[in-house]
Amino acid sequence: MDLKILVILIAAAHGAGCRNAAEMEYESLYSIGGSVLGVTTVVDSLDVPWEICWGPDDNIWFTEQSGSISRYDPRTNVRKRLLFIKNTYRMRTSGLLGMALHTDMKRYPYVFIAYTARSNTERQVSRVMRFTYRTDTLTDPLLILEYAAWSGHFGARVVVAPDGKLMVATGDGAQFENAQNIKSPHGKILRFNIDGTVPDDNPVAGSPVWVYGLRNPQGMAYSAGGTLYSSDHGDATDDEVNRIIRGRNYGWPHIEGYPDREKEADFARQRAGTEEPMIAWTPTVAPGHGYHYIGKRLWSHLSRIVGLLGRMADRYKFGPRKLILTGILFGGIAFVAFGMMTDVWHFYFFNQTCEYLII
Repeated sequence: MDLKILVILIAAAHGAGCRNAAEMEYESLYSIGGSVLGVTTVVDSLDVPWEICWGPDDNIWFTEQSGSISRYDPRTNVRKRLLFIKNTYRMRTSGLLGMALHTDMKRYPYVFIAYTARSNTERQVSRVMRFTYRTDTLTDPLLILEYAAWSGHFGARVVVAPDGKLMVATGDGAQFENAQNIKSPHGKILRFNIDGTVPDDNPVAGSPVWVYGLRNPQGMAYSAGGTLYSSDHGDATDDEVNRIIRGRNYGWPHIEGYPDREKEADFARQRAGTEEPMIAWTPTVAPGHGYHYIGKRLWSHLSRIVGLLGRMADRYKFGPRKLILTGILFGGIAFVAFGMMTDVWHFYFFNQTCEYLII
């Protein structure tokens, strides 16, 4: 399988100091509004890359499902493997999945990961770990959370919140009763301090649960205003994007998408704090990751939802409580990162053809 990291160099059509994209060597070109996008492969032959982050060192950090965490320097074209996690349990959609770098790496040189491992009893488990970055390596592993894993629905996205807390998206493990069980870590978004303790201001004292009632959330992104959004895989219908509000219940498995069936509406009425999605899709698009971009060079105040099933990127704008589709950008994308070097935006993504999906 030929999996790649590609780069889109983004320049405004009349931006000062930017070379004309048409004069550069690219595998393909796109024109969107006043911007020209040129696509070039920078890393290939990857083993199912799952997460990609633009680091504070202006390097591209990424995970591979087999257990590797690597860094790519776009200035020197050097790829460096920082860590290989030997006890990674790899089967179907399990393995090394989510990763997040602390937003202040100078003070807190921490890298957080979510992965599936073999426990001491030879059962597979899901783990959330913190590593410390020191000179081209990751050391001092700290276990934040270990919980049961089955054969799918791992969730496994991690992000660092604007307030410095660690947010962890977990799937229900295809054990549907987990999502509504407040004592289970499955089918939730969890909130931790970066040392692995539970914050005092979480909804339930002593519990990391921030919200519940999710099926398999694989996308999380904060807006510039500090609002958390998450995408969730539906079953045969109703993929979702949700605005994440402290303590809310997102309904799964009793509600799929909007509460537009009688039993779903009854469930929502009987349980205070049930939240409906901003948008739901049928047929499903398998939303993998999402991010929020605000800038003058590209599309302002818009979100992207990256779909695994169709491997495309869609563009949305925010309504009062809804997301509104404003265009399909381009195909062949799974998970993204972007950053700026000199005066040209560099937008990195995986081009991934999936062998299988559990949706």
